Amino acid sequence: MLALAINYGSHYYTLTYTPTDKKLDGKYRRIQVKLADGKSKLAYRRGYYADDAKQAKTRKEQPVSDPLLPLMKRDLPDFSQIIYKVRVAPSNPQPAPEAARAGDNAELKGPFTRYRVDFAIAVEDLKLEVTPDGLRSGNIEVMLAAYDRDGKTLNLVIRKSKISLKGESYDLAQKAGVQLHYDIDVPNDKLIRNDVHLRSGIYDSDSTNAGTIEISLHPASGKAVTAK
Repeated sequence: MLALAINYGSHYYTLTYTPTDKKLDGKYRRIQVKLADGKSKLAYRRGYYADDAKQAKTRKEQPVSDPLLPLMKRDLPDFSQIIYKVRVAPSNPQPAPEAARAGDNAELKGPFTRYRVDFAIAVEDLKLEVTPDGLRSGNIEVMLAAYDRDGKTLNLVIRKSKISLKGESYDLAQKAGVQLHYDIDVPNDKLIRNDVHLRSGIYDSDSTNAGTIEISLHPASGKAVTAK
């Protein structure tokens, strides 16, 4: 499975096209890619929202500077410059309905389910500076993006983390990976239709390397999902 993920993240084509519909109305537009032989299974982005004219102008005035964001689009191949494991499971117990939301979408409506996301990042894939006293430090960004099947963002978590490892903590990280934990809430009306896809990403700002993993969330079993 790991070799397959690395292969997918290392071999892909970049295709571009110009839509014939020039309207900037913010509506969803589907994309379909086919091969002549019709025998291959393709992984690609299934659609996009046409920019609203006013929003497009605002984005041009305020360009995106976060290098991880372009890699977090739904259905992109997983990137494998940084290898990590991620374990996703519903929180137990769940927060009270009136609890503050986990995630950066201030407009997220309830009811919702909170998921606990645990990372184990391969320490050898991170660029860590070493001080004379043996302290190894670095800087990473962690991102979680929950999408519906049409690629609309349901919730988002963006956090920057300072890595500091020394002595036993570094020895443990070499064996089990750098351990991080974050929570994200997703709406129940999407979950019950198996309509939530969670994409995670790690970006090392010192090496400019990145890794991503995308999974589907299925609430029926309530079991944890582990991917790498």
